[in-house]
Amino acid sequence: MSITRLEMEYYKNIGRIADALEALVAQGKQSQQNSTINKLNAASNLLYGNSKSPLKNNPGTGRSEDNYTYPQFAKEHYESSSTINNFKPTITNDQDERIYKESQSITGGEFSDWYNKLNDSEKKSYQRIYGH
Repeated sequence: MSITRLEMEYYKNIGRIADALEALVAQGKQSQQNSTINKLNAASNLLYGNSKSPLKNNPGTGRSEDNYTYPQFAKEHYESSSTINNFKPTITNDQDERIYKESQSITGGEFSDWYNKLNDSEKKSYQRIYGH
């Protein structure tokens, strides 16, 4: 079973927090004379990735645009090439044009009544326009 990108990001963040906590313990043992404020600053910098971890090869790049790839990921994987988003009506005559305009102006519950009132040639025209 493979994990999703979202799950992978969760695991990365959990790992980052674990590394930061480990580093905090190491820093606390190394410098008992540091003030509480300095310790909190160091903790926040480690958690946000703004400073290098003394335990791992963390580049300390912080929260920059380069670290967030989700917008590019979404464009690559979620931009749809489905016919719904790229729909072009098939209009071949005046009746098709009229049916298309009427169908676009009908809302919600009115559609069923409108469609049931169409005659056979108008229903065929509707099917030709929308493909169903």
